[in-house]
Amino acid sequence: MLRAFQTMMLGKANVHTQHFAALNKHEKTLLYIIVALIIVLGVYPDPILSLSNPSVETLLQGIH
Repeated sequence: MLRAFQTMMLGKANVHTQHFAALNKHEKTLLYIIVALIIVLGVYPDPILSLSNPSVETLLQGIH
C-alpha cells in the first residue's frame, strides 16, 4: 500500500534518483534515533517546553 502511494504521489524513479545507494548501518542507526526522539517528544514534550517556558513568559509580559 505504501509503495502504491509512493508511485501515485511521487511518480517513477528518474535518472537522478534510481542510482541512490541503500542506507548503511550508521545511517539507519541515526535514523532510528531521530525517529525515536520525535515519538518520545511528541508523547512527552515537557522537557522541551520547560526549557522554553521562561522565554515565552518574558515575551508575553512584553506584549501585555
